[in-house]
Amino acid sequence: MEELPADVAAFVETHLVDRRNSNAVKWDGLAGEFGRTDLLPMWIADTEFKAPQAVIDALTARIQEGTFGYSIRPQSYYDAFIDWEKTRHGVTVQPEWMRFGVGLVKSLYAMVNWLTEPGDPVLIMQPVYYPFMNAIKDLGRKVVSVDLQLTADGWRIDFDQLEKTLATQNIKAMIFARHIIRSAEFGPVKNWNGFLRSRVTMMSRWYLMRFTAIWKLVGQNSPLLCK
Repeated sequence: MEELPADVAAFVETHLVDRRNSNAVKWDGLAGEFGRTDLLPMWIADTEFKAPQAVIDALTARIQEGTFGYSIRPQSYYDAFIDWEKTRHGVTVQPEWMRFGVGLVKSLYAMVNWLTEPGDPVLIMQPVYYPFMNAIKDLGRKVVSVDLQLTADGWRIDFDQLEKTLATQNIKAMIFARHIIRSAEFGPVKNWNGFLRSRVTMMSRWYLMRFTAIWKLVGQNSPLLCK
């Protein structure tokens, strides 16, 4: 095993936490999920490192207030997300576009339920986060997958198959992991709305969550152009 750079080794030494026997789903849920405990738990996106000190301090200060009733979301809540999107991705998000959700998966289910009807085909690109498929199936929709292609240069979107599927399968919504639509590694198309309008003759509007984007698609002949 390669030796870690000194700064990385120091970070690991300072912040690494053994989360076994702490009710961590990632570790302590292995036996219930897979019947074994000797596995490397790459099945859930969680960390072995302490939260940043600024986060710990903010939570500690809030706890020390001693009251935990209903709260409003302050402007700083919106500003943090807006600044992140602008700084990291060059996207300007307006506060009125934002809605609060208690978690990604619950929000994903809510969006699929809102944007589609039972029996509607919903497109994903596998391999992908498994709740994408679960949300579609659990809500009685139909899973349609245009699988990512593994090449010598990494995973790539099959744009020809994507165009064919969108044009022939009456797809009502598409769900993407955001790294697919923002990374040049996944293909040449960056203007997705432009791609949909010019190549598939559909109107679209995309709904952005922290790690996920969902497109609502409506055929040209539908009285509802976008939702």
